[in-house]
Amino acid sequence: MNKNDNDNKLLNLHSSSLFMSIITFLILYIISTIGYGLTYSITNNVNLLYISKYLIIILLILFKDYKNIMNSIKNIKKDSKKDIKQIIFITILLLVLEFISNYIIIKIVGHNPNNNNNLIKVLNKGNKILMIFNLLITGPIGESFLFIYPFNDVKNKKLAYIIYSILFAIAHMTSSNNLIDLLFIIPYMFMSFAFGYSFYKTNNIFMSIIVHSLNNLVALMLLFIM
Repeated sequence: MNKNDNDNKLLNLHSSSLFMSIITFLILYIISTIGYGLTYSITNNVNLLYISKYLIIILLILFKDYKNIMNSIKNIKKDSKKDIKQIIFITILLLVLEFISNYIIIKIVGHNPNNNNNLIKVLNKGNKILMIFNLLITGPIGESFLFIYPFNDVKNKKLAYIIYSILFAIAHMTSSNNLIDLLFIIPYMFMSFAFGYSFYKTNNIFMSIIVHSLNNLVALMLLFIM
């Protein structure tokens, strides 16, 4: 099979075509939604729903691309060595802008984003250990595999970076109840650009996963303090 044939596969994790990478993302998103729906038909346990949403994506990508995933783990240090200072600076700047813009918008609209409200409810009433595991492990891996990994071989890296960042931000806005809540797209955009930047610079998915996990850890600490 030549490269062009490979690029035309519906579920191709290494397509050089931006269009086919978007198709791959949409297929993975549908699969994760089906997994969520099937679990919801059995239980409405938030922790189990969260796991089912991403575990199927994690297992599918590991099955299809195990060698490349293992190579990414082995090469984290080598891939990040060249631009590590720039990655750290830009990532921290974007995350600071995320927290600042989120704080300002909360003051304007008078409430937290719906995702944060749901998280607070689960932390108060649900299995805290399992939820923390989901936020620090399952979520960062699953979301990075879902939103970013399908774009790892796209030729136009800058455009791919913009597209998967926008997709990530939009997906986190689906629980908005009214138009004014759309303001939260601003911090979500800063967040998604921060998560994707290290991947954009290194092409190593685990750089994005690490940034995502650290961001969630800081957010959790702030929630506990507040």
